[in-house]
Amino acid sequence: MKALELRERYADFFLKKGYHSLPEHRVVNTEGDGPHFNGSALTPNLGYFTGAKALEHTHLFTQQRVFWTSYSYTQMPSSLWTIFQVMMSYYQFGQPDLREALTVGWELLTEGLHLPKDDLFVILPQDRLDLQDTMRKIGMPEQNMVLWQYAPRFAIDGLMNGFYCKFFLRHQHAFLPIFDVVNIIGPDGQLKTDSCLLLERMSFILQGKKTWYETEMFLPLMQRLEALEGTKVNDPFGQRVAATVRSLVAALADGAQMTGKGQGHVLKKILRELLHDRYRMGYDSEIVQLVEPGLRCLREIGYDWMADRDRIEAIFAGEEHSYQKVHRESLKFLEKQVKLAENGKRGPFTQEDLDVWKDSRGITVELALDVLRAQGYDVQVAEAKPRQFMTFSDAYDHEENVHDVKGWLLEMEERTLAQARARAQAQAKA
Repeated sequence: MKALELRERYADFFLKKGYHSLPEHRVVNTEGDGPHFNGSALTPNLGYFTGAKALEHTHLFTQQRVFWTSYSYTQMPSSLWTIFQVMMSYYQFGQPDLREALTVGWELLTEGLHLPKDDLFVILPQDRLDLQDTMRKIGMPEQNMVLWQYAPRFAIDGLMNGFYCKFFLRHQHAFLPIFDVVNIIGPDGQLKTDSCLLLERMSFILQGKKTWYETEMFLPLMQRLEALEGTKVNDPFGQRVAATVRSLVAALADGAQMTGKGQGHVLKKILRELLHDRYRMGYDSEIVQLVEPGLRCLREIGYDWMADRDRIEAIFAGEEHSYQKVHRESLKFLEKQVKLAENGKRGPFTQEDLDVWKDSRGITVELALDVLRAQGYDVQVAEAKPRQFMTFSDAYDHEENVHDVKGWLLEMEERTLAQARARAQAQAKA
């Protein structure tokens, strides 16, 4: 099921159940204080949960575009997250029953989207027998219910708290998180329910693909990259380029600016990081050539911003030209440092040098190391932190066979508890 059809089916499902549609907001946060971008569907609708906005209806749904700056892929692309995505949520107010919210979610997955029941799993609180009984009655296989002693927590510091009921799907030979129902207690002490299903993730599942890069949501970009640079659809760096360009194009088309401060600085930093790595890896095709296919990708999920093409291309071209100048100046500075070292006019290169150059000149550690090591100078740098155990955010590896989904999720709770105990012990010692 392609993304546009999924959006239509989602809306039709909730309209038939009597839910009312909320308007979609731009990704730039215009609510005053808070983050530069709407990082979730909850952000522009938070007032309904805190009581700051008056409710006309108790059952609402939305399809909200979001911009997660933490997923700028400075290292590797994710199989589950990208910077710009569409979050599909339904809300219940007026002291709703969480059992009803779970039932609606189950019906959405199994009747609305026709996902096979035997491939669905859910994490539930161990002490909520009512929720477990509800899931049995509506058709969840007993063996697919995963009971955690401590349910995954939801919290907005000092404002709201609650817990998640998380749904997973066995997809091909792997599995992945697909849907959340959230039990929330607001400042007024009243229960509300939230939910989350991501358009891009669900669409590639329903199309029977391993990743979204194989679908209409990313293919125009992947095909242009292959034509320009020979990168295939499964190339990690090509995926990172496609995901980042698509997200930046969306933000710029949706009202964000590429400036030196605020949300514009965030966009500039993400683009500069991408340009830096492209230059390091020897890719020299102009990134402006990716704007048009990026706009075609976005049109496939419901946003026709083609009228902004010339403006966005001018921004990309200007930023790349500016970066080229900075890059040349950085290389000259590093070459000068090498000459000073060769002539005995400076000491060994250190981590402190790298940090100072990054802060004062914007020279990335990777570029500095490339130049210094090419001239035979080794620098002892701080070791990268080892990869932590998998979390909900990266619990999908389409190359990995997972035979025991329930066992994996139960083991994950043990790891989560062990990590929490370690943090508590460290805080106690401090």
